Amino acid sequence: MHGEKIFAIRDSFFEFDLMYIWDEYYINLFNSLYANNEYVIEVPERFKSKNNTNRNQFEDELIIKYYLQWEDEIELEKINRVRILLKDEYKFIVRPHPRYSDTKLIQRIFPTESIESPYDVDIMSSIRNSYAVCSKYSTVFFQAYLQDKVLIIDDISNYKVYDKLKEFDYYIFHKDHSLLSEIVNNIAGDGKI
Repeated sequence: MHGEKIFAIRDSFFEFDLMYIWDEYYINLFNSLYANNEYVIEVPERFKSKNNTNRNQFEDELIIKYYLQWEDEIELEKINRVRILLKDEYKFIVRPHPRYSDTKLIQRIFPTESIESPYDVDIMSSIRNSYAVCSKYSTVFFQAYLQDKVLIIDDISNYKVYDKLKEFDYYIFHKDHSLLSEIVNNIAGDGKI
């Protein structure tokens, strides 16, 4: 298994003699996509390795890291407004996807100190050095879950994606998580993003 999977036709009707998956959830997902496989549940060692960083170490500076993918300008502007609304309670850092993100657009919208380079900080260090991780959907959620991080699903920047993920019974909805809108409303009230 490589990367997060959702109910999508591109992952249907495939067959392996033996397929390694991260969680039992994916057996039902792949079976519903008519995949024909024998499964072994095994989490990659690099996902499991923890260091001493835990939630309590971030009491002085609560860091939310937003793991970007292919957001357009409107979505990035919404995410930046969230960053501004939360700035008194959280340090909010965005991390561009090394392949999919438009880094020039991100650099135009976000201040430099709010951007973490995927080329300078490896993904596991990035996750470990955060209090919470946020995204619409990402493999990072699974990795962060294994590191006991707070998981925040972005239901603000693109509600259509969020609604589709709910419809497809996305994996992370089965884990303890928060919604970005709940965090914003707790801090900023019912202000519009």
